[in-house]
Amino acid sequence: MFTLYRTSPSDDNMRIHVASFDADESASYNEESCRLAAEHFRKQAKLNVRYWCEKGPFKK
Repeated sequence: MFTLYRTSPSDDNMRIHVASFDADESASYNEESCRLAAEHFRKQAKLNVRYWCEKGPFKK
């Protein structure tokens, strides 16, 4: 499982849950899906936020 996070435009230290990737596939499949989604969101972002993936379920 991989989790996609983003920051807030007003707080670069905030961790906001965007999506979880837990397909019944290999870890590399879920990691790649998360990475591609993060890349897509970065390209579409109108706000100054950062997107990143972490292995595991959502953590505050």
